[in-house]
Amino acid sequence: YGRRLYDLMSAYWPTADKDPDATPMIVDFARIWRDMPKVVFSRTLESVDWNSRLERGDPVEVVTKLKAETDGNLEVAGATLAAP
Repeated sequence: YGRRLYDLMSAYWPTADKDPDATPMIVDFARIWRDMPKVVFSRTLESVDWNSRLERGDPVEVVTKLKAETDGNLEVAGATLAAP
């Protein structure tokens, strides 16, 4: 994530499953989101929560290192990935 996407996601998902009107899909994803380790790239954030870690380094270098250290899959998310 970048700062803006992290701000957006962390404003909703940490407690989304507590909403009495939440659908089963929302409840499931909220739990998955909280449990999933996240890397946030930002030069302006001071700290992050919700099983996240803050990175200020080069994203390519950080992701390359993560790939080498991880046996499973990595998910990359960001606003520009969803843009046309």
